[in-house]
Formats: sequence, structure tokens, C-alpha cells
Amino acid sequence: MQLETGSYWRKWDLHIHTRSSYDYQISVGEYSDELLVQKWVELEFAAVAITDHFVIDKERIKKLQALCKQHDITLFPGVELRTHQGANNIHIIGIFPEDSNIDDLCGVFEYDFMKKAHNKESNETIYWNTDDIEEFIKTNNGIITVHAGNKASGIDKNMNNDEFYTGIKKEYAKFIDIFEVNNENSYKKYKSTVIKFLKKESDKSYPVIISSDNHNYTDYELSSYLWIKADPNFKGLMQALLHPEERIFVGNKPPKLISLESNPKVIIESIEINMKSSSTDIPDWFNQKIPLNPSLVAIIGNKGSGKSAMTDIIGTLTNSIQIENLSFLTKDRFNKSPHQYGKDFEAKLKWHDGKEEYVESLLLDNHSYSSHLSNAQYLPQTYIENTCSDLENKFFQNEINKVIFSYIPTEERLGSQSFEKFISKKTKPIQLDIEKLIADLKEINLKIINLEQKKCKTYYQEVIDKLAQKNSEHERHLNLKPSEILKPTDQDSLVHDAEIEEFRNQLTQIKVAIDKHKEELSEKSVYHQNLLNIQSKINKIGQDISHVNQEATQLLKLDSEKGLIKYSIPNEFYLERISTMAEEMSLNTVNIAKLQEKSQEINNKINDLTETTSLKNRQYQEYLNQLNNWENNLKIIVGNDDIIDSLTNLKKEKNYLDVNLDTEYNLSLNTRKEILKSIINKKEQISAIYDEIYYPIDQQLSLLLGDIKNDIKFQTKFVPDSKTLLMSLQSINKRPQSLFQGVTESEKALLTIIEDTEWNDFENIYSSLIKIIKCGIENDFDKLDKVINDKVSFYHSILSMEYLNIDFQLTYQNNDLSELSPGERGLVLLTFYLALSKDNVPIIIDQPEDNLDNQSVYSKLVPCILKAKQNRQVIIVTHNPNIAIACDAEQIIVANMDKSSKEIRYSSGSIENAKINSKIVEILEGTRPAFTLRESKYLSTIQ
Repeated sequence: MQLETGSYWRKWDLHIHTRSSYDYQISVGEYSDELLVQKWVELEFAAVAITDHFVIDKERIKKLQALCKQHDITLFPGVELRTHQGANNIHIIGIFPEDSNIDDLCGVFEYDFMKKAHNKESNETIYWNTDDIEEFIKTNNGIITVHAGNKASGIDKNMNNDEFYTGIKKEYAKFIDIFEVNNENSYKKYKSTVIKFLKKESDKSYPVIISSDNHNYTDYELSSYLWIKADPNFKGLMQALLHPEERIFVGNKPPKLISLESNPKVIIESIEINMKSSSTDIPDWFNQKIPLNPSLVAIIGNKGSGKSAMTDIIGTLTNSIQIENLSFLTKDRFNKSPHQYGKDFEAKLKWHDGKEEYVESLLLDNHSYSSHLSNAQYLPQTYIENTCSDLENKFFQNEINKVIFSYIPTEERLGSQSFEKFISKKTKPIQLDIEKLIADLKEINLKIINLEQKKCKTYYQEVIDKLAQKNSEHERHLNLKPSEILKPTDQDSLVHDAEIEEFRNQLTQIKVAIDKHKEELSEKSVYHQNLLNIQSKINKIGQDISHVNQEATQLLKLDSEKGLIKYSIPNEFYLERISTMAEEMSLNTVNIAKLQEKSQEINNKINDLTETTSLKNRQYQEYLNQLNNWENNLKIIVGNDDIIDSLTNLKKEKNYLDVNLDTEYNLSLNTRKEILKSIINKKEQISAIYDEIYYPIDQQLSLLLGDIKNDIKFQTKFVPDSKTLLMSLQSINKRPQSLFQGVTESEKALLTIIEDTEWNDFENIYSSLIKIIKCGIENDFDKLDKVINDKVSFYHSILSMEYLNIDFQLTYQNNDLSELSPGERGLVLLTFYLALSKDNVPIIIDQPEDNLDNQSVYSKLVPCILKAKQNRQVIIVTHNPNIAIACDAEQIIVANMDKSSKEIRYSSGSIENAKINSKIVEILEGTRPAFTLRESKYLSTIQ
């Protein structure tokens, strides 16, 4: 098994039975050690422990170890025992190193330990005293686990929590190494209660695990997996016991593995540095592939051993370092003339998703740094010293929010589970006001868009053309008035004259009646729709009031109606009115149809009577019909103010365009400006709430930063979300000439306006917003219509300012961090880079402990590194044991340089790796004797 990559999360099962257990559930004839091992292979276990009841079966263990070796599975010998201390039937397990002499261990167990057993006549009654159990396991270099939580035969299942039993449990805790529970829920609860209590009592963090306790490999059920981040051996297990919070996980999969699988493109898998095949007669500086752990990698070595060489090369491969910040690949070191060794070496980096990055030469003559193309964050010594005041990319909102929320006392969180929900509740009244203002803004925008449509020259010309056409039509129609024909007076023509006249009078009355019904129908249709609209609004108000009452009842726990809004919804009134109006409208429609039918009947009668009269009278009747039609058409042409495109309507529209449009447009613009100003004012109120929240948080941050001056605090400011703003350009046609012509150019232009805007000055904000929506086009609304495809969407996305967020800037006495001392600046900068940074790309830091005392490193920097490695890959060059050891680095890379041959080589592995461990002591502690001497003096001083 390759272990150069250091400690990795792997599945372990530390409580397994075989056929050697008296209560195993597979018969002797059916049982197979091979099938048991195959089950472990299927479950992808890296390490297992055989813990049969009251027996160490050396032959079976030897056989299983041989089978496991074929699959790179480590097998620990072990045994499950019973004691009655505190309660009957408490089960304790001993687990021993994989390289234990199994013959000796079994001999001690059978010929010494078994003699100390009580009631050994039966497996159901046998037990030992805890002192004897502890002595046997510890003497043979084993560790002790005990059943706990809800697990059967455990210290919690068989003992309650009264004072007597609590004292007994404390006694167990003195010699127990691990508590074994039975499921994930019990694991979480046990850690948050019992382990928390024990840690408070003894300042020791006890590991909690789950295991299968399997008695039947055909039914290998696991409620959750046990994951341990360590080399799969006993030394790795021992290291995990020292850092259980960091190295032990119970669940389906550790978050770090999930993160690695879901986002492998931000984890470096390996780097490779080699001499070019074309290069000869030069020192073999590099010739190696180095795998990297996805969590914390600590690079150690003596002075001049090549530590910074590795980080410089990683920084170069990830395009995350500027030439002036290099430590090793500089023109006065590795690339110093005349040799310029960099030209003879190439490097390759591989990400976990398989993508590879190449550098064909380490001379870096053509190296071009671009921060927005960086795949990692590299903080070399010079960078930390020179850019402590550069907080442009300091913190990301989400990380800040998480930390802030953790500092807000539980009783002040308004029952919220996150900072966002807390802020949402805290600012809800203001947000509701903003929503109302945005609704008003949407309404005024629609009006302005309509007015701008009318300000288009094409629209004005359209009105002029229509008016000219309508005038011409009117004039032509006047010329088409039928020539008057006098009513004939001869006797033949007067036949049926009275009847025809009566019929025509009836037609006139019918026409008046039809017009009246149509007018009523129009009015009633409007009234009916208004009824529906008002009813809908009333119902909405009722729903809102009901919601408020429910919220008040739940949140304020009201037990009476005194604090509730009393209201009534006049549903019956509106339903009755709506129904009545619908019936009346239907009646109007029926009456119009009947009258039209009657009109047709009368016209038919007039035609029939006319046919029986003289030719003169027929001509006269035809004239009357034509005159009636001409007058009807004239009425349609002339129309009124409300009939679209009628002569009267067009004259009114032209007069409006000439006289009133500009005034109404400017008034609308002023109204919109006032709404925008109100939105900014409301956002400033939210900013004030943030400031109020931050006051106690600043006090907490001063504790986090220790002795650094406690005037370091956050300052709120408005920051636009550039990505959201850029999305608004989807509404822009980028072909016509405008401020936003061209895809790339339009984004650059918008970003330039954003960057140039003073977001704390409303007039400056307003000026920028108007500049954006005008698209660089002044008073040419026809051209603007061709540039903006969707004005409604574009105006809303820009003017609503929903993209304008509140951000926070770290300051000291309202000054930049550059005012602090180098050590303080470095610590503050690293604290927030590591603890609060949203970025998930690898972070590479060269000797962050410089200018810091050991206490600050241990108490301030170490917790930040521990937090950072949970979220991203961290690579640190260090000469401080606090960082490598106290941070429990998953991988230690030891740099070594043979200065005579100019060869740099790297060896790597976990802290528990014996060779690496000895190098740690030698390099970071100044050899074992030096460490032992210091330790003895410290102990002597304490005593």
C-alpha cells in the first residue's frame, strides 16, 4: 500500500466476530474465512479488528491476516471481554497492533489472563475485573474500547446518570481509549453530551466510534461507516486517538471526501519536476513526482533544503505567483546567470479531475501572472509582508456570515438557524418597504417606457401621417355626401308614405336603444371588472391579515384575540354585485341582439313597401339609406377622444405630443428618482442594522485576534454584484453602435461604470444608473429602442438595485491594516484568509509563522489552519512544530538537498509514518535528545 500521500480517510471496522465466537450465527460447516475477507473487500475496508468473545484464535487470525494482505487490508488481533464493574455484563474490547507476536499474545491470554477470569465455566457468565482487563490490554500495547450510548451491554445502557453511576463512568473513562456506540445518531448525541462533559472534566477529547459487531458475514449490516483518517495501521490508529475530532468520522462519507469527489478540480493530486531530456552536463536538481494530500500538507526541512522551491513551482504551475514574490526561482538564486538552471527543467501538475498543467521551463522568462486566471492562492513570505494592506480579495460574504452568526448569542438569534435567516427577520420590515418601492418603481418604469415610446421620432411621424391620412379621409368623405333628393309629393309616391315614415321613426328609436344598450354594456363591463379586481384585492388583504394574525399567534404566543387584527371580508356583497352585473350584461347583450333582429325586420318591411311605390319614391328612400350610412361613417371617422386612431383622437394625441409629453416625462423621471432615493435610504437603514449587529461581534473578534489592537473591526459598505449586473446585458442588442456594442466590450463598459461609481453617494449612483439605461445614447429614443430588446426587464434589473449588497471591510481605527505592525498585519491577514475565505482553491503559504511568537502561532494561527483545511487544500512551508504537529498535518513532506551534487529530493508520508516521524523530531525539534531535554526541564519547572 502506497502511503506517501499521508493520512487519508478510509473505512475501518474495529469490532468483528468470526466463527471462533461462541455466538456466531453461521455454522462451522458453512463458515468460510475467505468469504469473510471477501465481504471486507466489497465494503472497501482498509483496516479491521477481530474481536471474538473471550478468545484469541491465533491460527484463524494468522490465516485472516494472510488473506487480508492480498487485498491491502490491515487486520488487528483483538478480543471482546466482560466485566461487572458498576453493572452486570459490561463489554470491553481490546485491540492490539497488527505486528503483535500473535503466539506470545495468545499465550499470555490463555495461560495467564484466563486464570483471572470469574465464573469461567460458561461463556454466558464469565467476566474479569476491570483492573485485570486494563493490565492485560495495556501490557500488550493494546487499546481499550467499551460499549456505550444505546449499545447493548454498555456503560450507559446498564447504568443511569445519577451521581453514583456517574462516578463509576468517570472511573471507566480513566482507562478507556474509545467509546463504541451503535449508530450515527447515538454517535452525535454522545459526542455532544458525554464527551463534551468528559472533556470539560479532564481536558481530554475521547474518541467515539461505531463498528459492525458483526456475527454473520452474510448479513453484514452497517447503520453507518466508521472513517478514520490515518495510515491503516496501529500507529495510525493511535494518532487518530490523539485528534479524534480531526481524524474520526461516523457517517456515509466524510465531508472532505464528498468535497473532493464533487469538486476534484480544486485539489492538486501531484506535481512532477524533471530535467529535460535535451539537457546534459548539469546538476540533477530535480527528478521526482510528489503526490499531495487533499487536506494539510506541511513541507519541512533544514535551511536551504528546497522547501520554497516546491511552493514556488506549485505557485508557478497554478499561475498564482508574481515574479517579484518568488523565493527560489529567482534570477539571483536558481536562475542566476550564467547557469540559469531553470531553462533545463520542466514541471507538471495534475489535478484530481485528471487535468494537467505544464511549465516547459522554470526560467520563467515568459511567465505572465494574472490573478483572475489563478488556480490557487499562494502567499509567499514577501507577499504577506508586502500586501497585508491589499484587502481587495480579502473575504467573501458567505464565510463572513458564517463566522458572524457563530458569534451572535443563541438567545439573540430570533430563532434563526443561519445568519441569512437572522438578517432576513431583523430587516424584514425594511425589506417589505423596499419591495413596495420596487413595485412602485416597476409601475413608473412602465409609464416611462410608454412615454419614451411616444418620444420616438418614428412614433411622432406615425401620428402625423395617420392624422394627415385621417384628415384626407374626412375631407374625401365630406365630398362623398349623397346629393339631396327632395321628397316626392305626387299621389303615386305617397302610397304607404305614412307607414314607411313610421317604420323609419321606429328604426331611429331602435338605433338609439341599441346605442344605449351598448353604452350600458361597456360601462357595466368596466364596472364588473372593477368589482372582480377590488374583490381580489380585498381577498389578498384578508389573506395577508390572516397570515399576520397566524404569525402573531405563533411568534408572540398570544392566547387571546386582543393582539390580533379584527376584520371582515364583504364576500356576499361582492358576489351578489358580480352576479347581478353579469346578469344585467347578459340581458344587455340579449336586448341588443333582439333589437338588431327587429331592425332588420323593419328594414325588410320598408324595402317591401318601397317596391310597391313610384320610382321617385324608391329613389328617395334609397337616398335616405345612403345618407344614413354616410352619417354613420362620418361619425366613425371623426370619433372621439377615446376611439383609437379616430380624427378627434389623433388631434388630441398630436396636441399631447406637442404640448404635454415633455412635461409629463420629466415629472415621471423625477418621481422615479425619488423612488430610487428611497430605496437607497432603506438599504442604508439595513446597513445601520448590520453596524448594530457588528458592535458586539467586534468585541468577539478582538478575542479571536488576541493581543492585536482591539480597534480592528468591520465597516459596512455597498458593493454591487457584478455577475448579476452583467446578466442584465442579455436584454441588450450588441450589434448597433452604443455604449454596450460588442459582447466583450459591453461587459467591460458595464464593469467600468460599476468600478467608477461611488456607491455611498446617491447622486453618483443615480448618475451611473441613468448612464447605463441610456446606453450612451442621448435623446434618440428610436435608436435606444433598437439597442434595448426588452426595456421592462433591462430597466428593472438595473434600477431595482437588487444586486446592491452590503459588504464588510476590515479596518483599524478606520484606517487600513497597513497601519499595524508587520507581525500583527500578517496574523490578521492570515486569520481571515484561512478562517473566513470563501475560496476553495488550494492555498499555499510560505512560513506563515515568521514575525510571530510561538504562543500566537499555537493559539491564533493553528485554529485558523485547522479550519481552513476542512474547506480547501492547504500547503504550508514551516519550521514550526506547532503548525506541522498541532495542526495534525495529513502529509509531511521532508525536503533535503545534497549541496555537493546540487540535488533536491522530497520524501513524504503521514505523521504516524516512522521514518517521517523521526525526521519531524530531527528537523522541527532539533533531534530527540534536544526535545527530551527541553521536555524534562519543562516538567521539572511545572513540578
